Amino acid sequence: LPLMLLKAQLLPQQTKVFMLESNPHSSRALKELLGANGAEERVRVLDGQPCSLCPEAVCSSSVDLLIGEPYFSSSLLPWHNLYFWFARTALSRLLSPECVVLPCRASLMAIAVCFDDLHKIKAPVGTVEGFNLSFFDKTVGKGFRTGSVDPEPHPLWEYPCVALSQPQEVMNFDFSIPVPEGERQCALGTVELEPLGLPCHGAVLWMDYCLTESMHYSTGLLETPRMGQRLQWDPTHKQAVYFLPAVSLGPPKRPGASLHYRAVFDSHSGEVDLCFDTKAIY
Repeated sequence: LPLMLLKAQLLPQQTKVFMLESNPHSSRALKELLGANGAEERVRVLDGQPCSLCPEAVCSSSVDLLIGEPYFSSSLLPWHNLYFWFARTALSRLLSPECVVLPCRASLMAIAVCFDDLHKIKAPVGTVEGFNLSFFDKTVGKGFRTGSVDPEPHPLWEYPCVALSQPQEVMNFDFSIPVPEGERQCALGTVELEPLGLPCHGAVLWMDYCLTESMHYSTGLLETPRMGQRLQWDPTHKQAVYFLPAVSLGPPKRPGASLHYRAVFDSHSGEVDLCFDTKAIY
């Protein structure tokens, strides 16, 4: 990105650009790329972690613009990329009071769905090739029914599903300020289900990022969903699936049924604890 800005002559000559790269292999490749384009004098690659940087690393200057791609190879679930927020917090001492942070905020989104096949991974195995796996089914099913459910990462472009609700914001995160210390952000709400006569197998969650007021980027849906129609998912990201504690759910028994949720963000660990209440649906 800094090289693109330089080539497009979007940065004044006196602008200093710093790139922070913790991976040594990526850092070496970036330095070679900058050297090949004659940009090594204007763009400096910094090695290490955000918490290890000192003011001398940025020539004792205040940073006026912080740009980051909220994607990290170590992330499994969508909200793991909130590491960007923690990195931004670690760099706070180097940022000017008027520093612009891009992306400026993010939203955790959810939608209720009916899968074609993916929900079957939670179905009882039974007997396979003469082996009775009922004990396995009983053990796993007990934990599933008692609410011991963790969201799972899945590339949903591979697994067709139908929308049973409108997308809904579960939580939002403001990157313009540091991560609040020692706080647990809690959100309670409901996802209203459409009376389509289809079973609700679970909820899908993903992150939407706001770069500016007019520019948004989604790691989930590629287009506005239409009720009862197949959803189109971003193939470059995995989404999180929260399976409901039953795999053969029938359609809601009453109109206006809702999927209740509780989400808690731990500012210390960066984890999001989720719970969807199926009792309110059926």
